[in-house]
Amino acid sequence: MKKLILSIFLSSLSIFPQFRITLLDQEIPSYGEMVLTVFAQNLGNSQKIWALYGDNYSGSVIAGRSNFVIYYDDIMNDNKTRNSIPSSIIIKTIFDTYIPMDSPMHNFPSTGSKSGQEWVITFTGIPNDAAHVRVSVLGTTFQVGDMPEAQDSRIRKTNKFINLLNQARESTTYERWNKAADIWNDLILLDSEIITKYSEEICISFCEKGKILFAENNFSEAVNYFEEAKKINENEFRSYLDDYSDLLYAYGLALIKDSKVDQGIKNFLYSHSISDINRKNIENSLNTLKISRFTSTCLSIIPGFSQLIYQKNSIKSVLFFGTFFLSSGLAVLSKKNADIAYEEYLNAKTPTDAEQKYNLANGGIILTGVLGGLALATVLYSVIDQLKETSKFNSKFEIQLSINNTYAPYLESYSFLLKIPL
Repeated sequence: MKKLILSIFLSSLSIFPQFRITLLDQEIPSYGEMVLTVFAQNLGNSQKIWALYGDNYSGSVIAGRSNFVIYYDDIMNDNKTRNSIPSSIIIKTIFDTYIPMDSPMHNFPSTGSKSGQEWVITFTGIPNDAAHVRVSVLGTTFQVGDMPEAQDSRIRKTNKFINLLNQARESTTYERWNKAADIWNDLILLDSEIITKYSEEICISFCEKGKILFAENNFSEAVNYFEEAKKINENEFRSYLDDYSDLLYAYGLALIKDSKVDQGIKNFLYSHSISDINRKNIENSLNTLKISRFTSTCLSIIPGFSQLIYQKNSIKSVLFFGTFFLSSGLAVLSKKNADIAYEEYLNAKTPTDAEQKYNLANGGIILTGVLGGLALATVLYSVIDQLKETSKFNSKFEIQLSINNTYAPYLESYSFLLKIPL
């Protein structure tokens, strides 16, 4: 077995003060594997702890539930912090044998300060060039150091960075925008701090790449490049506002044609807010998408019809039409019965019979009025409902410019698709 010869010290901070964890040994028995042996003491009462390890819980670190986690920096990917949980955790018994720790919950008994448990924690899949490796066990963090090939990886990164930087600046100078943008992208993956020093060149390259993608009708990726350029250097980005407005307008048309109306509208509004180059076309396009208040109101006189045609709400349509049809039909039937009762009242032979027929006819007239009123109310409610929904729908196409007319965040979820390995 190959010992990991590194400086190791115990962090003085622990989020679980009742647990005392002491590092006994650490080693790298094979490539990408790290084994730590710790002595664990529970100075308080017996307590259940999360013990997630193995393939079944590989995503649990993100959820923050694991008490056993290894962290390390990915040198070749902007020193991003990666993490993972152990592949196994075993406990040494009093018979010098080992048993797996219970998972996902382990009952850690009280040990006091005179005794404890020996745990062997194995991590696999750790890159051999991982840097600043640290392991957290029940809130106690051990700074392990670098893996054996970390320094070699730093040297490779430096050489690669210098080479790519020269290529990126040369490609930018000679306006080879596709290549320039790709290389700047690779440089950002290596070290994102490069953005601070070369923000202008990167912004221009990304905007020009966006224009190329726009010409190829690759709207979504073109938007991503423009959005990333805006984050990198907003002042330089302003010189490309007309180009970006053209892209957003064309993308909006394509989305609406593809029946993605809401997304298309967002692009229209964003385009309208950043430049006046397409404003007239955008306003005309938005107006054509609005519902006619007159037509929709006329259709709503037949309860449920406009709700079905414009609102696409079949449930509401059935309720409106069903209520109107039922109340109207019952009103007609009630009126017919009332008329029959009234005729019988006129032809009654005795006062008692006449009174009964009169009351029956009178009740029928009252019921007819109630049912007719319900039918009329349904019509009125259908009209009011459609007017409200028409206003709500058309409001999506209204343009409200800010006072300074700067671009507004109409696009909510564009994210630049960097090629970052997970």
